[in-house]
Amino acid sequence: MLLSAVIPMICFCAAFGADAVLGKKFAGDKKIAETAGKFRKKLVGAVCVLICVFILLCAVASANMINGESGLSAAAVTAVSLLTFSAMTADRYAGEKTAKLLKRGAVWALIFIAAEVFIFNGKCFGTIYVNEPVSPYDIEISGSGETENEDELSLTGYTKLILTDLPDNINDIEMELDGEKDISPVDIKLSITDDNLSSREYTLQHKRVSCCDTKLSMSFKPYGKLRSIIISFDGVDKKLIIRNIRVLSKPAYAFSNTRFFVLLAAALILIAIKVYRFYEVTYDSRKNSHIIAVAAMMLLVVFTGYFFSVPDQTIREYSPEADYLDDPYAATLKAFIKGQVYLDVKADPALETLDNTYDDSERADKGVSFLWDYAYYKGHYYCYFGAAPVVTFYYPYYKLTGGIPTMASANNFFMVMGLLFMCLTILSAIKLLKVKPNLLLLLLLMPTAAATIGIWFSGNCIDRYTLPSVTGLCYIMLCLASGMTALNAKNKKLKPLLLFISGAALALCAASRPTIALCAAVLIPYFWRVLFDKNEKLPWRLSLAASFLVPLAIGAVIIMKYNAARFDSPFQFGAIYQLTISNAGANKLSLARIPDTIIHYFVHPPRLRTSFPFIETAPVYMENYTAYTYISSGCGVLMYPVIMFGAFMLPYAFGKKSKEQSDKNRRQLVWICLAVSFITAWLDMSLGGIVTHYLFDFTPMLFLVTMLGIFRGCDKPHENKGRYILAGVSMAATIIFTLALCLDIGDGGLIRHCPQFLDRAEDLLIFWQ
Repeated sequence: MLLSAVIPMICFCAAFGADAVLGKKFAGDKKIAETAGKFRKKLVGAVCVLICVFILLCAVASANMINGESGLSAAAVTAVSLLTFSAMTADRYAGEKTAKLLKRGAVWALIFIAAEVFIFNGKCFGTIYVNEPVSPYDIEISGSGETENEDELSLTGYTKLILTDLPDNINDIEMELDGEKDISPVDIKLSITDDNLSSREYTLQHKRVSCCDTKLSMSFKPYGKLRSIIISFDGVDKKLIIRNIRVLSKPAYAFSNTRFFVLLAAALILIAIKVYRFYEVTYDSRKNSHIIAVAAMMLLVVFTGYFFSVPDQTIREYSPEADYLDDPYAATLKAFIKGQVYLDVKADPALETLDNTYDDSERADKGVSFLWDYAYYKGHYYCYFGAAPVVTFYYPYYKLTGGIPTMASANNFFMVMGLLFMCLTILSAIKLLKVKPNLLLLLLLMPTAAATIGIWFSGNCIDRYTLPSVTGLCYIMLCLASGMTALNAKNKKLKPLLLFISGAALALCAASRPTIALCAAVLIPYFWRVLFDKNEKLPWRLSLAASFLVPLAIGAVIIMKYNAARFDSPFQFGAIYQLTISNAGANKLSLARIPDTIIHYFVHPPRLRTSFPFIETAPVYMENYTAYTYISSGCGVLMYPVIMFGAFMLPYAFGKKSKEQSDKNRRQLVWICLAVSFITAWLDMSLGGIVTHYLFDFTPMLFLVTMLGIFRGCDKPHENKGRYILAGVSMAATIIFTLALCLDIGDGGLIRHCPQFLDRAEDLLIFWQ
């Protein structure tokens, strides 16, 4: 409580001193000189009001809440005080807009600090105060838990803690959780028995926590007498220490700095947008301020890749004796080093004696051993995933260091590079399509693109399945960025070079995940125009075509030769020879898959889960298919808020028909994006099934259409405020939606890099429990 009075006084003294200095600087201003005494009285009044408000809030918390004596956050009190006195000083010496921004910011800061006490900690108000420790020796433990000492419990695996003989008026239980390094998030459920169900427990709370220095609080409201509290821990893969278990009449008061400053930052940004009318600014690539703003956002988006990186990655020493079967790309690298295309692993000869090697039930019935999810063909194992990650990352890494990188390192490398190329693609597309975007929408669109096209999600999932996807997205973004820049370029020396890079990137995309390469179809109308542009000489047009097609053809030939060397066919990538749950060779193209495609790839909602973040990309098997369908996980693209909003903006993406070539090209691009997206989804559904990262084979095309619709439909915010606000809300919601899906993946890069992010996010949003 003392700091609540001291901090405003310090800020008051600073404002008083600043006024004295500025008063001398503006000594010639008669109005300022005449109002000096009045202004200083206002400063005194402000500091008195702030001190009274802060002390009142502290007194309310202290008198009515357990741990209320901890008072207000010093950082929050400082922020409110600084904004208040800065607003008063700015109103006297600075411009009207700056003063208005600071005034409104100070008001909202005061509202948020009061909300922390009365709203976000409203659950803590009470008239009965019970706050008693629980000794581990008084807890019944079943499962793998055990008592360490009189203050701590330790457990691994599934454990259930049962508390009985509890004090009256108990409505909350708290404990501190601290797991070993790299512990996965743990599912914790709280159940009780009371006078409603005296002998059958029922679950009231289900939390998924990081267990990295976590303070867990779970509240409940029993009916009548509370007979027992049962807390179950599931999914504990490393040693977990539990200490300081307490039962309370109400949850303990805790001021959240994270929530306060997130809300304050959001409020200040929105206020600044309104006060300075930033929402009316149209992006101009010639203005230095716009260039700096866009470059800063690009760097910020690229830097987000850091938060998806797995820490403490080290070089794996290369050993000719190791098989590297935990990483199919490392195993492929070893095969390349040995000058062979098949993996250096011996296959069980019994596989050749089976009637159908690819029938999983036959393999199981006859007890034949095999490598899961590797391609098997004529006595050898192969990696059927694209070789581009090996050629462009693993092999150079090996030549430079002599070691082998981890899959997490490769994943993060392509993610970061993909984010950079994605931003460049957006800027190139704006210029190529001749749209004049709103600056704020352009800035917000960049992180939204990372959330929508799959770079964040694929970069977060670190396994053999998503590395080809994130690599393919990286190279298709490079292909589009360089291709569109070439179309915009006037420098005749630069244009062929950019087209060469575009063609080579497309070949590498096909060598990563071939279906993603179909996104390059968006370039067709523009390349066609260049090829048949009669204003240019034929040799020049042919040289441009060759610049793109030669590297693409070379890449295609290499891919086909590699395929033929492995599977005796230049067009066979090996997916039909994988040894998994079903025979992939049985999957055939069928028009009967079109309804399934629409359901699973476009309108299938995420499944609700019982713990934060409450959504997951879980499989929803409908049991109404014409043939076996592999469904691992999924979420329809229309569930991404920005894509759904983009569907309503399609008329603006198409625009009115005109005879201008740019309009014709844009309309052709939109039709190509929609058609190829649906065809790609149908191919994936027919030949693969449904897995979340399959969506990202075509989301870049749908996002391009969405971007067009938003920029063309929101070009006059003063006339279409509702549409403009909906565009911003849909983009912000998409970012949150994707981060929620990433948080659902316990061994993903985001959780492993920022383990406490899960707990902080839940505390920020779910404040009433």
